[in-house]
Amino acid sequence: VFMTTNDTEGDKRAVVADRYLPQFVTLNQQSTQYLLQAYKESSSTVGKPYAAIAILGGNIIDVARGGELQKNTMILIINGKIDYVGAIDRSLIPPASLVIDASNKFLIPGLWDMHAHVFHPSYLRKSLLSGVTTVRDMGNELDFLVQLKEMVGRKTIPTPNLYAAGLLDGRSSATLGNMPATNPAEIKANVKRYHEAGFTQIKVYSSVSKKNFDLIVAEAKRYEMQVVGHLPTGYTLGYFINNGLNSLSHVHYFMNNIKWSSGDLAAANKTLLDNMVAKHTYLDPTLNVYRLTGDKKTGLYFRLVKMFADYGIPIVAGTDNEGTVAEEIQSYVQLGLSPLEAIRSATIVPATLMGSAKDRGSIEKGKAGELLILEDNPLVDIGALNKIPTIVLGKFVIHK
Repeated sequence: VFMTTNDTEGDKRAVVADRYLPQFVTLNQQSTQYLLQAYKESSSTVGKPYAAIAILGGNIIDVARGGELQKNTMILIINGKIDYVGAIDRSLIPPASLVIDASNKFLIPGLWDMHAHVFHPSYLRKSLLSGVTTVRDMGNELDFLVQLKEMVGRKTIPTPNLYAAGLLDGRSSATLGNMPATNPAEIKANVKRYHEAGFTQIKVYSSVSKKNFDLIVAEAKRYEMQVVGHLPTGYTLGYFINNGLNSLSHVHYFMNNIKWSSGDLAAANKTLLDNMVAKHTYLDPTLNVYRLTGDKKTGLYFRLVKMFADYGIPIVAGTDNEGTVAEEIQSYVQLGLSPLEAIRSATIVPATLMGSAKDRGSIEKGKAGELLILEDNPLVDIGALNKIPTIVLGKFVIHK
């Protein structure tokens, strides 16, 4: 009737016999209602809401402008949005505001996890407590995710913002999800369904053919949706990068597409790199997955990410549910990125990819009041992200 397992990439899979799918859909709907209600009740105690928040004396790391340090500042957050950033002026603070003393502390934007699978709502709470204020779900049950997005969008409880990529796959023994993309009718119907459900991206998985990939890209463009995801099995990267793949997940997909050289690796792969730059292709490398599972090729993956970053390929930090975003960022520093570059990969760069840089991703007037208050300067010691005493998520303040 039902089986769960892990595939060769470590992704969890659930297999349901076709004749039981209607019952599975009903069970999924009922369990979703229970899970969301339980999550709402337990999350109400995580952080308190305030109409006005004043943060005084903090040093802002400006990730949008070269990491400039704005010292001894005041930030006013009114109804969840940043209303003022500048010199301390107590006359601007509304009565009954929550005042936070951030003297000698360091402020960065809330982090993004650009590769998650929120199979259970509690994953959002775990992410929030690690400093993540925005999550991109990269493949899930449609009905569950729609209801979860609706709950998150109400902003009545402290929970990260939620973006979603709708999963499409072909037919094979490795097929994932129940939204197929095997013919034009399926592709048109399912891309439209994701669009109407508020998804902003389509994620292609491993069994999509070239022909159907082209149809997916064409349909996604109709709705101004991006196409992201895996390299389909049996193909090389060049075609997909040149024909509409906006962002690739998992750096291991490059292994069979790289011309390995003991010398200048970038020079040996100039054609590929130039194509990625020209097409504005982003990379979601998920280094945590390889590092934490003991993959023997992790050193090579680190070398590739360094090459891409040095060449100007935008990197976005994602965990694929392994470890934390802070750990992923620290891996980027370990392989040679600067702390600022690493922090940008989880703040302003993902906000730009998602078309949301005008709303979040940096600490600026008019943007969402989503930030972390750190004891130490992460530009000096990226390990400062391992200890986050205060998280501000709009009108909510979470003290750890």
